[in-house]
Amino acid sequence: MEQSAARQTFETREKLIAAARTLIAERAFGDISVEEITRAAGVAKGSFYTYFKRKEDIVPELGGGLLHLAEVSSLQGGGILGRLVWYCNEYAKASEHAGLELCRQQLRSDVSGEPLGGGIEAGRFEYDSEAVEGILKDGIARGELSASTPVQSLALLINAQLYGLTALWCMSGGKVSGAAVSEKTAEGLLYGLLKRYIVNRR
Repeated sequence: MEQSAARQTFETREKLIAAARTLIAERAFGDISVEEITRAAGVAKGSFYTYFKRKEDIVPELGGGLLHLAEVSSLQGGGILGRLVWYCNEYAKASEHAGLELCRQQLRSDVSGEPLGGGIEAGRFEYDSEAVEGILKDGIARGELSASTPVQSLALLINAQLYGLTALWCMSGGKVSGAAVSEKTAEGLLYGLLKRYIVNRR
């Protein structure tokens, strides 16, 4: 009985998220009401407020593709440079994958410093800083980067590049793909940042 209630709770929440995702793909987030989301999900309007305090709180749940990329990057090959290139390219792709309107709304949410949701209390900047710092610290632990690597400063520069690509895609109305730019330039830019800290292996 308890398990059945938990399953129903999970399914209702997922229906709301799926309905919001579909509606945002069709039109601007500001033009969509909570009532429309619940109607599309096939649940009572009050159900929305069981999971979200306000409409904007559903936005972080829609862009979950960016979460946990750093953890997955540790499984990639190519040394520290290869792992960071993979992370940056996947980040740029995930930002665009959800669609222009959702990406714009996500940026608004991120700029406000709101928690990411889904059990994550950190805001986007804090979460992404820890993610990239983690990749760099892993590179130091593996002996790929020197112990003197300025982890925080490099993470800041890398995230600034990623945020810039995401904003560029949004500002251009999707005409300039940050993901395409990242695919072409990430390796060169990252090598330029890291080359003095990469430990030569012979």
